[in-house]
This record gives sequence, C-alpha cells and structure tokens, in this order.
Amino acid sequence: MTGLNKELLIASFKGDLTSVLRCIFAGADVNTVFSGPDVTPLILSASRGYSSIVMTLLINGAERYRIDNEGKTAADYAFENGYYDVFQFLINHY
Repeated sequence: MTGLNKELLIASFKGDLTSVLRCIFAGADVNTVFSGPDVTPLILSASRGYSSIVMTLLINGAERYRIDNEGKTAADYAFENGYYDVFQFLINHY
C-alpha cells in the first residue's frame, strides 16, 4: 500500500474531507484495501456516517458493493451504525 493510499484510508476514517480530496486528486486508489479487515475508504466513511466523503468516493469510482472479510458492504455498516441517510444514499443513488 502506498503512503497516499494509507493517507486516504486514515482521512476516510477520521472524516477529513479536505485530505480525502487531496489524496484523490494526487492519485490515491479509492478502492484501496486495508489488509486484515479488508476495509476500503468507502466502508470506513460509511460506518462513521460521513456522507460527504461517501459521496466523494462514489463520484470518484469507489465500488459500493465491495465486501470486507465479514462479508459486509459499506451500506451494511451504515445501517448497523444508525446512519440511515448514508444507507439510503448507498442503496438508492448508486
């Protein structure tokens, strides 16, 4: 994993939209995977309810149906954590 991809994962987890955008524009892979739990930036941001980051990642090619090592998608995590607006966006708009 490149440093840029790692930065994208961290920014997605923390809800730092400015850093997410910087990483994407610098060439980070929006579908990069954090090994172990096999989570992506989309899964991380959806699980924490960061709707602006979720939308940004999707617009830039994030795969919304990618699953982690538990077989869950970003929409699954958004729903489980009570972020129903993010859940609805993931299932209805992309």
